[in-house]
Amino acid sequence: MDNQAREAKEMTKQLPFKKRLINFWFYRKWVVIAIIFVILTIALTIYEITNVPAYDALVAVYTGDAMPEETAAKLRAELQEFSNDINEDGQISVSVTPMSGSRDDGSEEAVAVETRLMSELNSGSNDLYIVDREYYDFLMDNDYGECFSHVYPLNENGPLMERLGLSGEYYLLVRDLYPAHEGKADKRAAHNNAVAIYENIAGIAQPPGDED
Repeated sequence: MDNQAREAKEMTKQLPFKKRLINFWFYRKWVVIAIIFVILTIALTIYEITNVPAYDALVAVYTGDAMPEETAAKLRAELQEFSNDINEDGQISVSVTPMSGSRDDGSEEAVAVETRLMSELNSGSNDLYIVDREYYDFLMDNDYGECFSHVYPLNENGPLMERLGLSGEYYLLVRDLYPAHEGKADKRAAHNNAVAIYENIAGIAQPPGDED
C-alpha cells in the first residue's frame, strides 16, 4: 500500500460513522449487491428443495384438448379416494398435471408436449397416466405400450366419467416398474400404489378379507 492510499484509509477512519457508511456504499455497493444476490439464490434453492410436496401419487394427463381446471380438480379428488398414504404423513395427496397439445396440427406446443411425455417415460417420474385416444394411439403405435403394465379404458367406468364430466375415449395407464427402480423401496411403494388406484377404478380390487 503506497503512502497516498494509506493516508486515504486513515482519513476515512476519522470520518463520522454516517459518512463512512456512505463512502463504503459508494465504492462497494456492487460487491454488496452481488453478495446479497448469491445469498438469496442459495436460500431460495434450499427452501425449494426442503419444501417440495411429498405426493402419494403422481399422475400425468395428456390430451389433445386442454382439460378444464375444474375437471382436473375433480379427477384429483377421485384419485385421492383410492390412493394409499405411502409417505405416511397422515394425509393423502395426489398430483395431477394436465398437458395438452393436439398432435395433428404439428405445432411447437404439441412437439413440446410430446417431448415432455417421452422424457417422463424415460425417467420414470410418473406412475399413472391418463390419456385421450389421440395420445393412446400415439403410445401404442410407437411401441411405447411396453412401458405400461396396466391399461384400462376409462369409458368402461361410466359413473366416474359422468362425475368428471368427460366425454370421448380416455385410458388409465400404469407405468411399469423399471428394473433400475426395483431395488428402491419408495419406487416400489409408488408403483404398488398406482396399481391399487388402477384396480379400484377398474373395479378389480380384491374385497377386504379376500386376500390370499
